[in-house]
Formats: sequence, C-alpha cells, structure tokens
Amino acid sequence: MAETLACVLLAALVLVSCIRTSQGACATAGPDRTPLCCVGKVNTCVTEGYPQYSRIFSTCYCDSTCELTGDCCTDYERACPKVDCDVSPWSSWTGCSQQCGLGYSERRRYVLSDPQNSGAECPKLREVRGCKGYRGCDTDSVAGNSVAMILPYKYSHSRVGPLWEHPLARPPRYQSYCVYFKFKRFHPTCGARGGENWTTSLKKGSKACVECNRPAHGSTGVCRGEGIQKQKTRWMSIDIQGCKGVWQRYDVVKDCECGEDEENRFIFV
Repeated sequence: MAETLACVLLAALVLVSCIRTSQGACATAGPDRTPLCCVGKVNTCVTEGYPQYSRIFSTCYCDSTCELTGDCCTDYERACPKVDCDVSPWSSWTGCSQQCGLGYSERRRYVLSDPQNSGAECPKLREVRGCKGYRGCDTDSVAGNSVAMILPYKYSHSRVGPLWEHPLARPPRYQSYCVYFKFKRFHPTCGARGGENWTTSLKKGSKACVECNRPAHGSTGVCRGEGIQKQKTRWMSIDIQGCKGVWQRYDVVKDCECGEDEENRFIFV
C-alpha cells in the first residue's frame, strides 16, 4: 500500500512539473499560447518557469536582454531565435550631383527584413563619394580644370620639320598661344631622382611660359590644362616620372611662341 502511494505521489509531482514547464515557457507564454518574445529590456515580458542555470521554478524573462542578465527562460533561444537584419545588394552609383564642378554621387540598399530577438542590426544603407561633373561646363572650363601634361621646350623640335611643312600637309587650324604660370607647389618626387634636371632650379614663385601648339590643341584650339585665370590648377611632368605640382595662371597671350628669354619654357602635350 505504501509503495503504491509513493508511486502515485511521484507521478503527480512529475505531472505538475511538466504542466508548470509548458505553461511557463516562452514558447507558449504569449496570447493564445503563442511565443512571447520582446525586443530590448521589457519588465513586463515575464512568465513563470525555469530560468537558465536554475532548477528552481520561478520568474523568468523572454526579452532580448535576458541573455545579458542571465534570467531567460530555458527555452528562450528555441522559442525566440535570433534573426539578423537582411538587406538588398547595393544599387548602382548615381550621377554626379553637380553638372559642372565638385559634387557627390551615392548608392543605397534597402532593408528586406528587420532584425529580431537580438539579431545583428542593419548595416549602413547609404554610401556617398565625391565626384566632379563636366557635362554642364563650358569647353574652356573643362580644359582649364584638367591636369596640364607638360614637357620642356626642347621637345618642341618634334613639332617642326619636313613632316609638318610638307606641301601636302594640312595647315594648322589654330595659331599657337602662350600661357603664363607661377609655380606654387612641387611634389617631393621632383627633386628625388638625383642628378640635374629642369626642376632643380625651380622654386615656389618661379614663372613659366607654356606653349600650346599643334597637335596638343587638337580639334578645339584649346590645350587641356591651360588653367583658369588667377586659380590654382595642377600640372604633371611627362619626362620625370611622378613629378607634379600646383601652379597658378596669370596671363594668356594669343599668336605667341615662348621665347628664349623666358625664365622657364614648356609645351603642352
């Protein structure tokens, strides 16, 4: 009789324990026995059950911070699985925001599904980069803002001679002209090649005459990189690799060739 009573009591305790566990779990603690899962710290997101790391039936939580505080219900991870934010691929870059001059372009991506239950947050959805628009610029402005590619004037001999003076050669459509600059800045590479070169005697404030002649002026009559009056633009040497810098245009003379009396003479390429 005693053994039978003990078995009945043990079965009752097991049944009560199972009922408590099922009733107090996150999986069935929501409305109509749906999962109870809350975002952030929510003091009301609580039920009765077995907390993690505990064998005592008591209060436990189903919010996303319970993992930090260690008071989640034992079935929280199963009932409220982490779902990371899901985003679309990046779009293409947009056109430049400015039709002429400095602007920006951007690309975007979009949230396909929000994070749930402490899943990874969404990454940034917008990226921006600088750009320079030319579509709305005047031809002269585009040419002026370009980097000037230059060579010492001694290389101008390749632009005269039988090839250019042949009777059947097409006469030049445009006359040469001179652009005058003041050097403002030099890249360290200019003086790091060793030996003597045309940059050796240059310093900030040195003046230069740069001749625009065929074929550098192409079909427009304007050499790229001719600069803009009283504005700083960039130049780059062709014969000294890596040598480049900044200069400022101060004058333009039409129908001109850089004479031997000029302090420094170059040609546009």
